[in-house]
Amino acid sequence: MACTSQLETHDILVQRCTVWNDKVRAFGVSGESRSNIYNAVFEDCDVVQSMADWTVEVGALAIYICDAAEVHHITFRDIRIRQESNYAICCMITLDKWSKDRKAGQIHDIIFDRISMPENYLIYLAGFSKENCLYNIYFKNIITLPHFIEQTDDMIRKHIDQSMYVKQKHN
Repeated sequence: MACTSQLETHDILVQRCTVWNDKVRAFGVSGESRSNIYNAVFEDCDVVQSMADWTVEVGALAIYICDAAEVHHITFRDIRIRQESNYAICCMITLDKWSKDRKAGQIHDIIFDRISMPENYLIYLAGFSKENCLYNIYFKNIITLPHFIEQTDDMIRKHIDQSMYVKQKHN
């Protein structure tokens, strides 16, 4: 069977949603994306519970690409994560058994702003290679619950599990 032609996806707005994530991811861009995805905003949303913990690329807010798409200019803003069993934030580029492309994708210019999450949160950042790395990932106004503690750059760094293919990371 021949693949259908792929179209870019852009100018996406997801607002005022409440989710209960039992299986994979609550909000984000993921999977076998072969065409570019950009200019997406996820805002004013609640993750009541995010219990998926069966693999590394799951979590509340995720950008997971296993094909050649370039994913960029994605903003997560005013998101409240009440509970997370795995990574509260996950950005990952890979090739896996589901990949159709031989070339890995790109993830860059991602903003996490005004995100509140449990105080034991974890963040996972993983590029694929020197050519297929994560860059310009921004964390702003990160707050931990239940005590509403604003996280400094040093505090955020302590919660990040990061591969060597992440560059120009800014907080």
